[in-house]
Amino acid sequence: MWSRAGGLRRLQRICSLSSYHMRSSLPRILHYSRSCTTSSHMEVSREVANAVAMGYPVVALETTLVTHGLPYPDNINIAREMEEIVRSNDVIPATIGVLDGKIYV
Repeated sequence: MWSRAGGLRRLQRICSLSSYHMRSSLPRILHYSRSCTTSSHMEVSREVANAVAMGYPVVALETTLVTHGLPYPDNINIAREMEEIVRSNDVIPATIGVLDGKIYV
């Protein structure tokens, strides 16, 4: 069973390990703006696309907790908290979901 505290601690460890060498070099200009569509079946945010292109660390987060893992509003709060943990470790979160058959990152 997933526990909030245990899951968030594991996420912090993963982010710390993956961003160790990048801690000071991640530019703060990489924020959500417009997305850049990579195909008719997938849309990637500009922030994630830039981070990948520049070789910065990116952590994929899935939307299972949001869609059917936890009740509202806990699901949204946990998703935001997970993204904040990732960002606080100088890593770009790439939350992945599918809506109407299209993949969004």
